[in-house]
Amino acid sequence: MLLANRAATGVWGAQWPVDQPMLEFLATNGIALFDAQGRLLPPEQYATLRAVRYGEAVLQQQETIRRPDGSSLPILVNALALPAQQGTGQLAPSAEAVALIVHQDVTVLKEAEYVKDEFVGIAAHELRTPLAVLKGFADMLLVQTARKRGPQLSGWQKEALEEIELATTRLVVLTEELLDVTRLQAGRLQLQHTPTDVVSLARRVVAFQQQTTTQHHVEIGTPHPQLMAHIDPGRIEQVLTNLIGNAIKYSPQGGQVIVTLWEEATAGIVGISVRDRGLGIPHHQQAQIFGRFMRADNARAWGISGTGLGLYICRELVERHGGQLWFESEEGGGTTFFLTLPIITNRESSETSSLTGSLP
Repeated sequence: MLLANRAATGVWGAQWPVDQPMLEFLATNGIALFDAQGRLLPPEQYATLRAVRYGEAVLQQQETIRRPDGSSLPILVNALALPAQQGTGQLAPSAEAVALIVHQDVTVLKEAEYVKDEFVGIAAHELRTPLAVLKGFADMLLVQTARKRGPQLSGWQKEALEEIELATTRLVVLTEELLDVTRLQAGRLQLQHTPTDVVSLARRVVAFQQQTTTQHHVEIGTPHPQLMAHIDPGRIEQVLTNLIGNAIKYSPQGGQVIVTLWEEATAGIVGISVRDRGLGIPHHQQAQIFGRFMRADNARAWGISGTGLGLYICRELVERHGGQLWFESEEGGGTTFFLTLPIITNRESSETSSLTGSLP
């Protein structure tokens, strides 16, 4: 640590001496860092160390500090590596990496969020049954009429039922997203991990998404016939569906959407990217884009609908798999989302197959 304001002592619950390394400071004072799900953060995932060691720009990372007295403090961390020419004068040698770190105490926000989440969860749960009834009867009327059962519907009646069916489908998606958010916030969302071929899963999602558009060409590229990961396939399919769907939706003039998969064996991860050449995300909103109910201004200007929940849910799901989700974007030049997931090595895959084969 080179320089800190007075609030830093209150955040950490201890005085951080100048020139003391971060890991030494934490160990000396018995301070621990946890992620948004309450899991102990390994040092390589600390926002501060990612900025200092690797030059990463870490935006709005949720962490919880367990302080020396046993109390916990929820914070948002923004960490930005400073270019050498912006050095810190006499504070550090010119060759030493320096980063600007901002810790924001979000205790009050968390308390307000809890009350809001409780209300949203109750409202979404209560909406499920009436929506199911409404959608079910609309579907039944359309299907039975198409099968020549019952009186024929006039043109305006059929159009009205189709609008009702479409509107209820949108509301069902919204309520499911709201319920996912409340489950995530309450720590009640359970993942069903199983060895899964991510290449096959991605091809399935790409094929389905291609059927939803004639203006876009969705393609997938990978040198690997198979990449195994220990994941919840339903939830990762949900993530890919959202990312590819967004690439299509936020490219209103059409074009290519390219999905790429690769393996980084040394890091033990499979990587997936989804690239479009659409609207892009305005620079001033990129730090907040993973927030709940957050939507970019240019998407609103184009009249593109959305809840602003999809990316929040995607990041939470990916991080609960032990992966990461981030993006690169230029307004008017498109966006590329990247995600990583832990892979299953050949040895692990063989052991899994052996165990499965030995079951009665």
